Amino acid sequence: MSMDDLEGRKRLLKISGLRKGRILDVGMGDCGCMSFFLAKRGFDVTGIDSSSRAVHKSREEARGKKYKGSFRVWRMTAEKTSFEDESFDAVLSYHSMHDISNPDKVIKEMFRVCKKGGVSCDF
Repeated sequence: MSMDDLEGRKRLLKISGLRKGRILDVGMGDCGCMSFFLAKRGFDVTGIDSSSRAVHKSREEARGKKYKGSFRVWRMTAEKTSFEDESFDAVLSYHSMHDISNPDKVIKEMFRVCKKGGVSCDF
């Protein structure tokens, strides 16, 4: 089974135990598939990517769509974000760690911006 498909995203969400809250999607990529999936289900999602192309494409894709939650996207490096400590209930990276040149710094940053007791993971 490919984790890029809808069924895979549904399973990952179920396993994570997430029900609501603010989520940061690190390295969301061109499709923003996990970000959009979560926003449709009522989460307030912020996606970041260092690629201006990915940010532009996801903004275009989101334009005019309605979500139960919300979706924002920013061009930003994952090694040092502009978010305050403990800003998110969950921080995830969906199929993007393999593209990151300094994963240790990114993982440390993911934990910094995730609330204590929140979920921080790489799918």
